[in-house]
Parts: sequence; structure tokens; C-alpha cells
Amino acid sequence: MQREKQQHFRDRCIFYLSRSIQKQIAAGGRWKEPLEGVYVIALMDFKLADSEAGSYLQDIALMNKDTAKLFYNKLGFKFIELPCFNKTEAELETDLDKWLYILKNMGKLTQVPVGIAKGKVEGKTEERRKNGIITAKKLKKERVSMEIISKVTGLPIPEIEKLHE
Repeated sequence: MQREKQQHFRDRCIFYLSRSIQKQIAAGGRWKEPLEGVYVIALMDFKLADSEAGSYLQDIALMNKDTAKLFYNKLGFKFIELPCFNKTEAELETDLDKWLYILKNMGKLTQVPVGIAKGKVEGKTEERRKNGIITAKKLKKERVSMEIISKVTGLPIPEIEKLHE
């Protein structure tokens, strides 16, 4: 995370990106393989001088100035300006929104926001369910009774019967 403005921040980003490109091809190497995509993702605690008002995500790409068409789709910059992110907890829609909200408000939060905690619980519930299915398959293979498999895994018997080894 870049906490403070730096006079040559963009130059530094170009430098880091160019080094990542340069490492892909050995000296004297032949261009037999295409380059992999290279992107700089900068999480910043300041605003860029020419930022659009109300925009916190700058998506920078190589464009043809005359046609405004994308020139190359495997190189780019994503600048996230935390001071420009002003969504309230009620306005959070995407995972990125939730992540940025927590990062921006981490010093003020005393607990995980309700909407975000709900997603965490749902993830744990889904993980338990997947583990239950894995266990049920193993027990079914060992010919354990459906009633016991259901008790152990919490899965309903009709669902266990449909499982394939």
C-alpha cells in the first residue's frame, strides 16, 4: 500500500511493470512465446492529481490516441484511491466494495460489518457441507447405514442416496 504521495509515483509503477515484462524473455531469447499479462495494482492512501471526481478505481490501459481503441490487452494499471472510496456499509455491493470498506475503516471498526460477516458464515456453512459430502461418500463406500451417515454428516438420506463414489 502506498501511503503517501510521491512525486514520481507513476514513473515507479512503469519501472516495476517494465521489469516484470523484461524478466519474461531471456537475453538473446527468441520471441517464440507470447508475453504473459502484466498488471500493476496500486492500493493508495492518496488521490492522483488528475482523478475523476467520485471515482476510486482508475483502470489504465494502452490505448490508440487517434481511435481510442485498446492497443494491447495484456498490460495495465489498476489504481485504487482509498480517499475517493466513500460508500457506506449499506451501499456495499461487490466483494471489492467490502474489501475496500474494511481497509479504509479498519481503524474505526470494532467488529466485522454485518453484511461481510454474513458472507463469512455462508462460506463456512458451504465448506461444512462439502466436507459432509466427502465424508458421506467415504462412509457409503464402506457400506455404513444411511441413517448413521445422515447423523454423522447432517445430510438428508435422499441426498446421500444420490451420491456416487
